[in-house]
Amino acid sequence: MSRQRSAKTKSSAQLDTDIKILVYSASRESLDDYAQTLTNIGADFDVVYTPQDAKRMLKSGKYGVLIADVTDFESSGRSLIRWTKNHISIPNFRIHGYTRTDMPGVLKKVYCRGVDQRFNFDHSDMDRLTGMLFALFLDYQDLSWVKEMTVGQKNLRGKIENNPAMDNPVLLQGPKGSGKESLAQIVHSLGNRCEHEFIVLDCNPRQRFDYVYKTNKDTPANRKALAINFEQLFGEAHKGTLLLRSFTHLSYMAQEVLADVLERGVCIPPDTGKETTFEGRIIFTNNKSLPELVRAKKVSERLYSLLMKNVMDIRPIAQYGKETVQMAEAMVSHLCLKSRGKVMVLSPAAQRIIRKYPWAGNLEEMHEVLEMAVSTAKNLLIEPRDLSMIIPPAPEEDIEPLEHTKGNIELLLKNHKGNKTKVAKGLGCSRGHLYKLMGIYGIPK
Repeated sequence: MSRQRSAKTKSSAQLDTDIKILVYSASRESLDDYAQTLTNIGADFDVVYTPQDAKRMLKSGKYGVLIADVTDFESSGRSLIRWTKNHISIPNFRIHGYTRTDMPGVLKKVYCRGVDQRFNFDHSDMDRLTGMLFALFLDYQDLSWVKEMTVGQKNLRGKIENNPAMDNPVLLQGPKGSGKESLAQIVHSLGNRCEHEFIVLDCNPRQRFDYVYKTNKDTPANRKALAINFEQLFGEAHKGTLLLRSFTHLSYMAQEVLADVLERGVCIPPDTGKETTFEGRIIFTNNKSLPELVRAKKVSERLYSLLMKNVMDIRPIAQYGKETVQMAEAMVSHLCLKSRGKVMVLSPAAQRIIRKYPWAGNLEEMHEVLEMAVSTAKNLLIEPRDLSMIIPPAPEEDIEPLEHTKGNIELLLKNHKGNKTKVAKGLGCSRGHLYKLMGIYGIPK
């Protein structure tokens, strides 16, 4: 049995609007939670409850993405993924798995294959950012940022290729938006294990799935169950790369169990179901002060000691001074090549704005701003007005902001033809807060 849920509006920054998604789970509660997330970002998708119906629907050729519930690692979701790999030959077909949490605060949005899709409207598309960073590495090697990242990732690859063990993880440390996940994917792609899986474990508790434990007690039974989950997850990445994102959101107990598993060094690959020595890469990303979290007992000291073996620090792009303009120009050139070869340049005024802007969102923010500028600029010369994502509109006097009701938001969206900047101004709030309000009221984004 299946049912269709399609949103009228799609987020072009997150999903290809021509791609239709099939979501599978034997749990209706899980599908309700996941479907709500996809609805919030305007995805076109169907949900299905049985493997038989899922296979029939996949054979129709209408879908470009399969998202399967793999909470139990011997579940029908994993079987469906294996069947799909063997029987669906659609070009660029994508397969994702997700795990419903086993414990509060642990593995909330756990398991996805690759970082080419995001299911939160407020996150940039990592696939496009990764392509951008590849282009910078290849064509702009004189940039200080590229030099630092090239040396850093080569050093990391050397260390982890020589000792591909669990107790030899890598820590990519840098501010939010600095491209840590994309750099991890580059490390994976340039290394000698690129033929194997690249798996992301997102520990940030944005999503809330069912089947959570009623309590989060630190008991031997809970520790054993969690250790098995980690070993099975590492088994999925055996000989490949596992990226643990936002790991500081894991509970202290989960971090201690994770340290146990890393020190033990074994995993359970899905093809054998038996313990074996792990061979692959384990990469952690972080944007917080770990010493402070260790002192506050929010990060395991044992896990911290393991992570300090191989650290790569990533600086905020604002620290590169005048080179931020060169980085922006490089991004514009790359984006133009993807846009049928048109040649666009930044005006002197636009360059000054880019040079002075603080870039709190770092590479992700710069990429998103310039991607919008290249796609919307009316001329080949990019002017300040084309950098609308970082330049607030001029204030208008004697305008009383409207109350933040659903009716007012819908009215403003209609009057301004969906222009979120104008709607946010009419409400007297930021675009980010507007998106949160739209999510709360169930208004398509």
